[in-house]
Amino acid sequence: MSNWHYAVDGGSQGPLDDGAIRSLIMRGTIGPGTLIWREGMGAWTPAGDLVEMQEALREARRARAAPPIPTAPPRSNAGIERQPFDAGMGPSDGTGGIIPHRNPLALTGYYVGIFSLIPGVGMLLSVPAIVLGVLGLRARKREPRIRGAAHAWIAILTGAVSMLAYGALTIVWFVTQRG
Repeated sequence: MSNWHYAVDGGSQGPLDDGAIRSLIMRGTIGPGTLIWREGMGAWTPAGDLVEMQEALREARRARAAPPIPTAPPRSNAGIERQPFDAGMGPSDGTGGIIPHRNPLALTGYYVGIFSLIPGVGMLLSVPAIVLGVLGLRARKREPRIRGAAHAWIAILTGAVSMLAYGALTIVWFVTQRG
């Protein structure tokens, strides 16, 4: 056991045993430039120049290199009603609720309704768009958390507009063919 002394503010602290001096190094009180001395040494020497202190200084440097990971304080759940994970939108819902993936009838009706506006195929798709939109609204009414009312209404409206437009064009076509 050595009796170490270290310089601080123009004075010296000590004597300290090996464990105490290593503890001060780990806490950062003693650094590589801090002057230390023990019996048998000729003069005060920086801690970083002493072979027996270099390992402790390396460990201290590694320990201080990465700050500890901060942790959030525990939250209190007092007075908060817990909902099941799948209620509403959960963390896995990257759409933000815009796409009603839990109401496939409304979503499919929406796309069929949009495609019903394409000339040629619109006559075939207008009725399925309306039917899917109505079924999507029924599903939404049974289970409000599944969303999709806007998509269902768009399916109904685009299907109806398409049906009326193609019906009118068909009537005009027949009238012009007879006349």
